[in-house]
Amino acid sequence: MNTLKINLSSYKRIFTFGCSFTHYIYPTWPNLLHYENPSAKLYNFGKSGAGNMLICSRLTEADQIFNFDQNDLVAVMQTSCCREDRYVDGWRAHGNVFNNNFYDDTFIRKYADPDGYLLRDLSLIALTQNYLNNLSCDTIHLQGVNLTAESTAMCNDFEKKYLERYEKVLSKFPMSFSDYIAKNGKYIDVFKRGDQENVNDGHPSTYDHYKYLEYLGIKLTCHDYAKECSDRLYRLEKEHHDIVYPEIGSNTFHQEYIT
Repeated sequence: MNTLKINLSSYKRIFTFGCSFTHYIYPTWPNLLHYENPSAKLYNFGKSGAGNMLICSRLTEADQIFNFDQNDLVAVMQTSCCREDRYVDGWRAHGNVFNNNFYDDTFIRKYADPDGYLLRDLSLIALTQNYLNNLSCDTIHLQGVNLTAESTAMCNDFEKKYLERYEKVLSKFPMSFSDYIAKNGKYIDVFKRGDQENVNDGHPSTYDHYKYLEYLGIKLTCHDYAKECSDRLYRLEKEHHDIVYPEIGSNTFHQEYIT
């Protein structure tokens, strides 16, 4: 276990970056951090479907806008490879290119290569890690998905070489969120969203976010809140109702400040 020594009550601003594991339709780990210090401003720049390119871009852009200082907490949760982040009149982020309908077969054949995605993302993660290490504020750097496990499932010699090459970078992460869930948690299964029946969601519950932060050694008081959110979610899942959760509190800002 990796113990993160942070005092959540000491921050005036909390900045978070990631994919749907960071910003989703119900409360996630940034909301739970904010619950512990509601007087702080939470800037959650996570985006569903985001890849590591978008995460890196938003991190550096936010620093230019807000000038991170010693009163801030900056937290990044990296995501999986094989994602395309393109800015065309706004970010286009659709998740894994191999399991969504946005990218057609022609694009996949011409431009999508798991080896290339791994090479790109290992570099982005190393750059992000170095950037965070050089900030004057407290930082948290996490993996939503274990890239080593993701790649070794189909690992070829190219992937083995680059995973070994970036071992020093990857070894600094605590257990990934997905690995923690596989051992200790439960993904949300099936529910109805709008007019879509039987949507396979595949995201951790709010309580699993709480348990993961607890595993990391972060002291929290929001156990009952996280449990209530998850219990409600499972009830809605069972009844196949629409799931809609608001953000926590009034100090949550995102999209309007950053591309």
